[in-house]
Amino acid sequence: MKRFVLGIVLLAVLFGGSLGIGRGMEILHQPVIQNLTEAAELALSGATEAAQAAALAAKEAWQENWKFTAAFSDHGPMDEVDDLFAALPAYLPEAEDFAANCLQLIQRTAAVIRDHTLSWWNLL
Repeated sequence: MKRFVLGIVLLAVLFGGSLGIGRGMEILHQPVIQNLTEAAELALSGATEAAQAAALAAKEAWQENWKFTAAFSDHGPMDEVDDLFAALPAYLPEAEDFAANCLQLIQRTAAVIRDHTLSWWNLL
């Protein structure tokens, strides 16, 4: 009976930890998505310096939380986000291309968050 209770407690702790990590991913990476959305909007409105500053803030927020994300996440999507951030300055002269790259970054970052949230397809 003691082993059964210990097993249930251990499963509950693991489940609670998983939920906490998923929520942590959402909290940590939401500023990245917000800054990239702002950068795309500013680039399309012609404010390239402000767009560049918003994209830099997004990159700094991503790098600040990179180690936490790497501890619990698949590195493939993270590498894609890193690659897109590295290519971002090359797109700056063309506002549409810069905004498109920001939107790709938003999708990839949202995918990292989505991979850690509780959903029925993550249980399959």
